[in-house]
Amino acid sequence: DAGGRPNPVLMPTLLKSLEMVLSVGPVQVAAFCAPRIKVIADCARALGYAVPRRHAPHLLGLRIPSILPSNSASNPARGQVWRDLASAALDPAEVHQRLSEKGFKLSLRCGAIRVSVYLYTKAGDVFALCAALVQVTHGLVADSRPPSTA
Repeated sequence: DAGGRPNPVLMPTLLKSLEMVLSVGPVQVAAFCAPRIKVIADCARALGYAVPRRHAPHLLGLRIPSILPSNSASNPARGQVWRDLASAALDPAEVHQRLSEKGFKLSLRCGAIRVSVYLYTKAGDVFALCAALVQVTHGLVADSRPPSTA
């Protein structure tokens, strides 16, 4: 998905990546990555982001509920969190931009913030991303509220 211009760096990089996966083993890579991506998924869900129940062990997309309708009838508490997040009219591009400014390498695809982990992802990296997601989300929600007139 890089467009029409050839990039001579891509093929050697792909080759080294595949060699690494094959040397470690795809099952071992998945076993290493799955707990890390689960922490991120749980954090995002707790903040009200829509996270697919089924996703790759190393990759997931975070959506703002106004983009992906929720089934809040089965879980009223979760539905309220989603409505709060959706009512803030958060823009996924803004969340992505703020996380990028904090040094996180994420991408924005089809309205979802794409998060991936790999063998070099440390537990501290995961917790730092969760802390930043909390800070960015709460900051944007607070910024979207009208000032009180009390």
